[in-house]
Amino acid sequence: MLPDYETETDRVHRHLKEDLTRTERLRNWWWYHRFYLLLALLVLLLLGYFAWQDAGVDDPDYHVAWVGVTQLTDEEADTLTQRLAAFGEDVNGDGQVVVQLHQYCIDLSSNGEGQSGQEVLAAYNGLETDFSVYQSGIFLLEDPESFQATYGALCRLDGTLPEDDESAETLTVAWEDISTLGALPVDCDCYLGFRGVWDDSGTGEARLEDDWALWCNILNSVE
Repeated sequence: MLPDYETETDRVHRHLKEDLTRTERLRNWWWYHRFYLLLALLVLLLLGYFAWQDAGVDDPDYHVAWVGVTQLTDEEADTLTQRLAAFGEDVNGDGQVVVQLHQYCIDLSSNGEGQSGQEVLAAYNGLETDFSVYQSGIFLLEDPESFQATYGALCRLDGTLPEDDESAETLTVAWEDISTLGALPVDCDCYLGFRGVWDDSGTGEARLEDDWALWCNILNSVE
């Protein structure tokens, strides 16, 4: 019978077991595996960093979209969301009421003419995405007629779906007509409307349920 053939790898392993001390074996193991350990440590650090970043971001209770020519400043946006948040509740249980404002700055009456091409494209794409994923329920509009003529996205104030040719006048309410909201922190006209849902699957209603509750609180605050 032929003797067992010992490969170089087998010889090295036997040598490690028989001739090296425990400390030497640990040093040898570290030498061959240090790059994998460092890579794993880097991955863990990155995961920890992203988890820390996520923990520092407020989880919004409500989503509201601003559609108009005017770009809101941070101060104007903060004031506006605080006014709206006063009518909301802590939906996600994190101890605060947060309204996330999504701005889509488009001059719908001129199809974006006179604005930067990249800015307009980003705004249109962002708004289309908002519609497709049912992100925002409440819409704040500078030009509700052009918005409704372009997208036909609004429902009536009571949530029922409008006729095809129904005017935006019956689908929105002016900010100034809701005295409990206080003065609009922006030097322009603003109208509030709610996103209509034509999807029979129930997905839209489920995703906009919290925004609808905020909408009802706002409208019901007017005596």
